[in-house]
Amino acid sequence: MLLNQLYTLTEMGQAFMEGGGGGSASSGTALKLRMVSPRIKASRIKTINAATVKQTIMLLAQVNGIALNYDTLTITWNDGLPNDEVEETNRLVTATGGKPIMSQYSALKALGLSDAEVEAELEQMAEERASSMPVQLGFINQREEEQIDDDNDNDNDGTQSD
Repeated sequence: MLLNQLYTLTEMGQAFMEGGGGGSASSGTALKLRMVSPRIKASRIKTINAATVKQTIMLLAQVNGIALNYDTLTITWNDGLPNDEVEETNRLVTATGGKPIMSQYSALKALGLSDAEVEAELEQMAEERASSMPVQLGFINQREEEQIDDDNDNDNDGTQSD
């Protein structure tokens, strides 16, 4: 009961207690859903204090001889939650209608691989793709081949061979 009262007074709910134990990592989406109430509270505090923070920055800059324009000074507040790569990818895939959002080369470069490592990885992927494809067997119709050979014999010397 005391914990529930604490959650109510701080407007934090049970966001900090749920899903945090057992060594399991929450996805970014799950964490955002659990943190709705704390994020709303943080947004309210941000709105209240943004002008004061801007004025403080302006005064500190002025004391140090740095000229800043109050109107062009922008403050970006981060929520501190990790980026969920799956959520971002799903959003991009939806936005592009299921079309690729980047090339394989760019995706591998984004992982921090060098150009040589990317080329080696792409070659290995091509080899694996080729080895996983079934061998295509062709069908040869011998009657059609005999007919083609007969037609060629007729065309070459102008006489018909038996």
